[in-house]
Amino acid sequence: MLPILQDKAGQPYIDIPYGREFIRVTRIEGGNNNTAIRIQIRDENGHLRPGPEIDYEQVGRLFTESLRLITSD
Repeated sequence: MLPILQDKAGQPYIDIPYGREFIRVTRIEGGNNNTAIRIQIRDENGHLRPGPEIDYEQVGRLFTESLRLITSD
């Protein structure tokens, strides 16, 4: 299990190894109880590339549909 860390803004994230880079998944707390995750790539030099923010209500659907896509013929 990967450790949950905190970025400079105090937001929790996980870095998932992906070759020589990492996929960073960060929990973003927005206003009006709007929680989301941000998905970014952290390259081998430590630079983060911008990625999408996905509302927490859609996270399950994203992964379910991704798995369905991977397993389809």
